[in-house]
Amino acid sequence: MNKKIIKYILIAIPLLFLAKWGIETVIYDSNKIPDVNPHPTQKVRIYGKFPFKDDVNLNIRINYLTTNPKCEYVTSWIAGTTPRPRHKEIFFSTTITKNSNYEAIAYLDSFLEGPCRWHASSISASLLSNGKRLAIEGETISHNKRQPSDIYIADIDQKNMDENSSVHTIRCTKETHQRKWAKLICINKVDEQKIINSLQKEIEINFIDMGLNVSREDLLKD
Repeated sequence: MNKKIIKYILIAIPLLFLAKWGIETVIYDSNKIPDVNPHPTQKVRIYGKFPFKDDVNLNIRINYLTTNPKCEYVTSWIAGTTPRPRHKEIFFSTTITKNSNYEAIAYLDSFLEGPCRWHASSISASLLSNGKRLAIEGETISHNKRQPSDIYIADIDQKNMDENSSVHTIRCTKETHQRKWAKLICINKVDEQKIINSLQKEIEINFIDMGLNVSREDLLKD
């Protein structure tokens, strides 16, 4: 083979590799932030009992993750941290009735899948006190603004095709402090992985008021 041809081939191979890497980088970097799905169809009704409506605002949070390893990021190459999926969240507001029942309509396909393959990964309940009589365990203050306490409910399984609804129970107690105010403590028993199927049409999540000053051990009892 002509030496010039061999030379050109040796030059072209790394250039082609760099071009491929550059194109992929542009494609995946452009999907680090997911595109909003203009026509979501994967609707799920989330409902249940919530006996704290006078003191607490309740929202439902759906967490989304990338499932394409090429879209993972490293927080510190120097520290040698493990690559992580990118994540995004959406809060869905609830409507609470006078008899302390609530309802929220959420969409599991709120984002387009895109090159990074964005999917709903888990569901949480977000609790934020109105700041009058009740504080919530897990609430934080950032820039003089209260940040909600999030209670993990379950992972979302994209592969299981079971459409049956599921029921989840969150047990809560009010821990009193000098009779002037109280701290709300809510616990979801997570001794085993909880799964919600992505095709479910309804998810029932009930918040149960167990009374005053109930111990964490009792909240976790079956």
